[in-house]
Amino acid sequence: MARLPYPDPESLPPRAAAALDALPVRLNAVRALSLAPTALPAVMDLVLALLQDLALSSRHRELLILQTAHHTGSSYEAAQHEPIARAAGISEEELRHLRAGSQVPWPDPADAALLRAGQQLLDDCSLTASLVHELRDHFSDRQIAEAVLVTGCYRMLAGLFNGLAVEIDPHGEELAQATGHHGSRESTQR
Repeated sequence: MARLPYPDPESLPPRAAAALDALPVRLNAVRALSLAPTALPAVMDLVLALLQDLALSSRHRELLILQTAHHTGSSYEAAQHEPIARAAGISEEELRHLRAGSQVPWPDPADAALLRAGQQLLDDCSLTASLVHELRDHFSDRQIAEAVLVTGCYRMLAGLFNGLAVEIDPHGEELAQATGHHGSRESTQR
């Protein structure tokens, strides 16, 4: 059970209610976000942009989200994003490595650099100049900035989900269908 009761959607201010109504799937995460109704529209705009409108591929986005989920212990994020990750082409073996926090060598150098960056952001809230240089061998400057935003946003959300004990709901598959690969460019080259 969540630590705070979710508000009745009918009691929300018009802008928050409109943001809630615009979503393809009503998730407990959004219901928890509606506890802060003035932040809800802006946070949802950011989350939807990260799910749908990046130059960073959906595969790379989901690697970072799941890395963040497991690093922060956010079972909610992990449960919701594993179906999306599968739809983005992440294998069961890769999911097992992400769940375990394994520092296994990733065969793809772009994946490896990205996951090192995600770990560095989670540990230090920063990236070294040498790692940014390495990332630029595989990603555009825009994609690197998007990777930083994905990690930061999902770390913030993990704090909300964990802090309020948001219940895992069974809508991950629906969310994958609504947001999976749609709107993400799959190129990883600059």
